[in-house]
Amino acid sequence: MKEKFGIGFYYDSENPQFKDSFEVAMLLQEAQQKKQAEDEETQRERIRAEKVEQVGRERLIRIFPEDAQAVIVARQMQDESDPYTDYHASRIIRTVILRPLHGN
Repeated sequence: MKEKFGIGFYYDSENPQFKDSFEVAMLLQEAQQKKQAEDEETQRERIRAEKVEQVGRERLIRIFPEDAQAVIVARQMQDESDPYTDYHASRIIRTVILRPLHGN
């Protein structure tokens, strides 16, 4: 039984190929190192996002009047759609507080 999917074979019962334990150990070590690097990058990004959030919170507290009940917020979006496919996407690249609104 031999099945081809996409660009390669996922299973070949006619000519099975096995990896030796050393090769498996090397692949496992490589995968673990890659996972550790991804985890470290995720942790760095989380810490950076927390710092940005804290700075934003402190700035908002300084500029936000005591009697303000709401704010007008603007978001600048960047289109990341692909005109040649059916992929439609956008992302926020900047958020600006335009004006606080005061109660009556």
